[in-house]
Amino acid sequence: MKRLVMVLALVLMAGACTKVEPGYVGIKVNMYGDQKGIEDFPLQTGRVHFNPITEDVYKFPTFIQNFVWTADKAEGSPNNDEITFNSVEGAVVSADIAVGFLVEAEKVPSIFVEFRKPIDEIRDVYIRSQVRDAFGRHASKMKVTDIFGVQKQTLLDAVKSDLNDNLGPRGITFDMISFVGGLRVDPRVQESINAVLEAAQKAIEAGTRSVSLRPKQLRR
Repeated sequence: MKRLVMVLALVLMAGACTKVEPGYVGIKVNMYGDQKGIEDFPLQTGRVHFNPITEDVYKFPTFIQNFVWTADKAEGSPNNDEITFNSVEGAVVSADIAVGFLVEAEKVPSIFVEFRKPIDEIRDVYIRSQVRDAFGRHASKMKVTDIFGVQKQTLLDAVKSDLNDNLGPRGITFDMISFVGGLRVDPRVQESINAVLEAAQKAIEAGTRSVSLRPKQLRR
């Protein structure tokens, strides 16, 4: 009996230690008793000792998280995760979106208290919805030809700034937002866009030829 107690004690001691790898922070959660809740500071990297009966440790990455929401089921997730938004004319645009974001270590406890989920679930539900809403707000003020043309980067910059303004104070900061591949619209809308862009390109080329054909002014 004494040996059994010793073995159980050793098992508990072995299970009461976990490792928080570099690039992660751990938060210790008290599961029972008067102190039930989450420690108000993130743990450092290295080995962390805890009581496996009354406590648990959750790990959050603090390095940049790169991910793609795409219609391609062979990349990202097995679902169609493309982001859709409307132009000012009401044209529906579908896009594969790449994001890069990081979670601030000191904000990890408050993020965990709010969501009670690991970072991948927060990313695929909450962060994705915020990205979709930001695209919807800014794209709805732009013509579809501009979204496909000269203001494509303007849209991306506006979305990134919007996300950092809204989520930055909560500890989620965006390093990158970009389109992956081409944007997609209804074929008839695409034909109209192509015609407008082609006409604009011809006008630019005609203006360039006109300038090059002007006689050079003689120096006085």
